[in-house]
Amino acid sequence: MGNKIEFPKNYAIYTNKALKSLQSNNYEEAISYLKKAYTIKDDESINVLLVSALFQNDRIREALEMAEEKKAFYENNERRLLVYVELLLANNNFLRAQKYIDENSKGADSPYYETWLKLDQELYLKRKETERQQREKEEVSLKQLFSLASVSHEEQFNIISQADRLSTQQLQKVSPSVFNNPYVHPLAKSSLLSILIERKDTKKYSYNWFEESKVIVPSQITPFDKHETVLTLHEIARQVYEQNPSLFELVTNELKFILLMLFPFIEEVITKGKEKEWVLAIGERVEGSVPNELQTSQSDKEIINKWINKIQEEM
Repeated sequence: MGNKIEFPKNYAIYTNKALKSLQSNNYEEAISYLKKAYTIKDDESINVLLVSALFQNDRIREALEMAEEKKAFYENNERRLLVYVELLLANNNFLRAQKYIDENSKGADSPYYETWLKLDQELYLKRKETERQQREKEEVSLKQLFSLASVSHEEQFNIISQADRLSTQQLQKVSPSVFNNPYVHPLAKSSLLSILIERKDTKKYSYNWFEESKVIVPSQITPFDKHETVLTLHEIARQVYEQNPSLFELVTNELKFILLMLFPFIEEVITKGKEKEWVLAIGERVEGSVPNELQTSQSDKEIINKWINKIQEEM
């Protein structure tokens, strides 16, 4: 069967039903009818009704999206523009709202002058409230980071995933306690370090790495995804296992985990010239065996397996 064809008379039917629903404050029903009418004919008057119904039904994001479809229509009329700015405020789009308020609140002769002033005050209060909520979230994140070692590994990862909301100065305060605590998961440490690397933090830190105390400066560390050894190992794995995509995926997943555990001192373990041996040794562990021509030397295999076991113990 083909798509259902809407007859023009249905537009009037849907519109009338929507108006009756609006009169009885049944916004959900009105929205349903207005959307059907709008699908038949994207009329500006229907857009205004639909935006209003969505707004009244607390579907503020959807209301703004609908208004954006007819943005010029709202901008061309001061009364409609007030509705549009209210939507921007409701969606915390403060910069755009400020622009419209600044442009329109100067005309004291406007019949909506007082309304613009009220919107300006509302914007000020909303900004203050948003800033307060942001500070509260930051304080919670900071406390959680300081007590990171007291929660499960899964919770540690969840907390670290929120760390990016904090300022560099705040992260600098908490990083020493994270980097040096043996009960913080190595991947949680490296995730926090990656944020500081991205921000080019020049501060010097002590960093506990496999029970060794190292000194790091984030701004001097190459990001993980641009690290030469990481890129080299991935390319070697692609060449060795290009005929076996499923094995390639397994090997690269295992490789990534090992490299993340070794970061940021990967090159101290996987030395230049030994990258292929690592790929083959990991492939053998994943697959169980490899062809004789791809076998690594026993001494290399022992060193690699020793480190892999060490990584597993660290877990």
